[in-house]
Amino acid sequence: MTKKKTAIKKKAETAKRVGTAKAAQAAKKAEIRKKPELEKQAETRKRAKARGKGRVTGQDAHGAVELPQTRDPLPDASVQEAGGAAEVLDTRAFVPDASVIAWLIAVGAAGGAVSADRVMLIDGLVKSLKGCGVWDRLDRLWVFAAENRAQALIDLVGLDQATTVNEPLFIADLGYAFDGSTQYIDTGFDAAAASAPRYSRNSASFGGVVFAGATIIGVEFGNDYSAYSMLTTRYSTTRRFQVNSATDSAEKIPHNERFVGHFHGQRSAENLAELFLDGVLQGSSPEPSSQVPARTFFVGAGRWARGPGNFSDASISTAHVGGSFSPDQVGQFDPAIRSYLSSIAPPPSP
Repeated sequence: MTKKKTAIKKKAETAKRVGTAKAAQAAKKAEIRKKPELEKQAETRKRAKARGKGRVTGQDAHGAVELPQTRDPLPDASVQEAGGAAEVLDTRAFVPDASVIAWLIAVGAAGGAVSADRVMLIDGLVKSLKGCGVWDRLDRLWVFAAENRAQALIDLVGLDQATTVNEPLFIADLGYAFDGSTQYIDTGFDAAAASAPRYSRNSASFGGVVFAGATIIGVEFGNDYSAYSMLTTRYSTTRRFQVNSATDSAEKIPHNERFVGHFHGQRSAENLAELFLDGVLQGSSPEPSSQVPARTFFVGAGRWARGPGNFSDASISTAHVGGSFSPDQVGQFDPAIRSYLSSIAPPPSP
């Protein structure tokens, strides 16, 4: 090989080595530039995976509520509320009703959490109640049959927090059990002091689901014992039910040994009060109305001027307060409530 050819070959090899080094250097620079983007993508995948594990946490107005994903993609599912209080973080997210999102935030502020499955069940309940018009008749609805105490004590409609007194027993997915002696729940809701309440003198209702019946005479729901606004599911051989009544009516409704189920009592006119069990009318009274008691509703005890009395030893899954319902709404309210309860726990024995 001539000296000229040898020189040419060496130049070619040198150029190759230089080119390879430059290419490697360029690739390294590109990798460095791309690293932040790759790390961001990895973090996004990690967050998406965490959301898929099915925990939902409510936070205050500066945080976010992360919601469970569904299998089917949804178009632009982002939701913003109160300056970022609620946000669905990807387009495959399940979007609850706005009232459920507000409840999630309130539960989170109270220190509680809600599972993805429970969000969907509560969402189904709220949408059922809105669909039949019952939601617009309610002032408050507490679902004590919850995953934790924070969930149980924040009502779905007004987002108010009830207060347990003397530690009634909380049973997850069932509700509160009372001792018949000192325990009760003060809901904090006073219809006489509320702004634009549904509950009024001649259009009023209250009640709830009893999952373990009372063995003594006591008040399960009410806002005035001395002025006749209460429900006692066991009153000797009868029940005692009055709402905003003027006097203690002599008319009583036989209990027929049925102490559990969904009780709904209402006044739909000045001279008509009715009591329903599982959506079926049990009896009525023409006892005239008097006034809306200026006291908060209690669950598990009677409401006297001086405080609680006539304690119940029943166990209770839900409580509600509102205006009166139409016959159709009464018929749809009961299956909506019982559908939710049966999805998380066996129905109570009659």
